[in-house]
Amino acid sequence: MRHVGVALVTRSTQVAVPLKTINAKRGRIDHDQVDELVRDHGPDVLVVGLPLNMDGSSSTETKHAQRMGQHLAARYDLPIAYKDERLTTREAIDRSENPNPDHSLAALVIAEAWLAEQTSA
Repeated sequence: MRHVGVALVTRSTQVAVPLKTINAKRGRIDHDQVDELVRDHGPDVLVVGLPLNMDGSSSTETKHAQRMGQHLAARYDLPIAYKDERLTTREAIDRSENPNPDHSLAALVIAEAWLAEQTSA
């Protein structure tokens, strides 16, 4: 809850790219940075990573992510999609070969998984 990775998906080209990491304080994101991203990129949906336990059950962090999603939906009047984020940090580490990759790379992994679901539906 100290960092929020951000990635951008362009559905028409089916491309996802990492954008940036936004720092958070006590689980609260910097709204000025999010406001700027929403204004600059005009998303039609916001995808929030859902931190589930390895057995698929909810945790305290899951509930926090859902509350954040509800807050973002209300603030930006946009639909929210949740995507399981289990093992995304591991994949980000594998892709970058960096033990501490930028959080936007984990967001990219989540975005790509979400995009794959959209194109297969």
